[in-house]
Amino acid sequence: MNPAQTAARLLGALEHFAEQECLALRAGDSRRALAIQGRAGPLVAHLCRLASGRPAWWSAALGRKVEAVLAKRRESRAVLARRREALLAERERMAGIRSRLRAVAPAYAGAMGGRRPRPQLNAAV
Repeated sequence: MNPAQTAARLLGALEHFAEQECLALRAGDSRRALAIQGRAGPLVAHLCRLASGRPAWWSAALGRKVEAVLAKRRESRAVLARRREALLAERERMAGIRSRLRAVAPAYAGAMGGRRPRPQLNAAV
């Protein structure tokens, strides 16, 4: 197999991995996405070694495949960015709730007269 064919096969596999990663991220399965990235890593390294310096056999078709993989990766990053923003908003909402609870808690402690009720045993005799 010549280097151009090897590069095309590697890029095809990377396209598949990028698609699977995006699907995993959309489903909220970050562990699966991370595993897919781990599997894709060696392919990226091999492709980089193979195509370093843009060899003469590099074609426009291979360049388009690289662009397709990069587009899918940008989509994955966008999914992660949206998820991150949602989590940050939820974190801020929870901080507001905790703050309101801290402000209200002393009023409830005062209503009990500073004493805690004694626990009672509820057992049938």
